[in-house]
Order: sequence, then structure tokens, then C-alpha cells
Amino acid sequence: MSEWNAPLYPESDGDDSDIWKIRSYEISNNKAARDTILWHAIAHEMPIHPSAPVVTFLIDPVNSIMLHAYDDRGMDVMADDAAKLRDAYSAFDGWLLDYDRERMRILF
Repeated sequence: MSEWNAPLYPESDGDDSDIWKIRSYEISNNKAARDTILWHAIAHEMPIHPSAPVVTFLIDPVNSIMLHAYDDRGMDVMADDAAKLRDAYSAFDGWLLDYDRERMRILF
């Protein structure tokens, strides 16, 4: 849908190596595209192929929920309201990291 350049870390010293090419795509109804982009995000640091160096955020703008799959160890799921995450929090309790549990317990 669109493409632009932006610093990975806006607070950095402006080094050009921090400038990333960012692309957005509409893949709502394309399960194969979602699976492919997630595969590449997860497989990038693993000795398997195919893989691609991508940083992936899947965003549901209607419900204001974002998923950031960062590697084979996990993902972050974020929303603008804790209630939107309550079902996922309960359903995937066994997958939650212990060091985040106290913070999450306070939210939920």
C-alpha cells in the first residue's frame, strides 16, 4: 500500500545505518501472505530457509491491536485497551514469560 524510510530508533544520533525502508501491505484476507511474512520474521535468525531479514508488525487498525513476531522465541501483542487482550491473555497463559507476569497481572 505504501513505502517510506524512517529511523529504526528515532532517538538515535541520525546515523544512516539506522534508516529502514518500511512497507505496508493490505493482507487482511490473504492467509498465505500472513503465514509467509510471519515465517520470514521467525526464521530469519535460524539456520532454515527460506528466510528474509524482516521486522514484522501485523496491525488490525479497526480493533487497534498489533502483533510483533520477533523470532522463534515469541511475540508481543499490544492493544490500546487491556480488555482487547484479555481473551488472548487467558488462552495463552502457559506461553507468557515469567518476567512479565506481574506487570500483566496488574493489567488484567
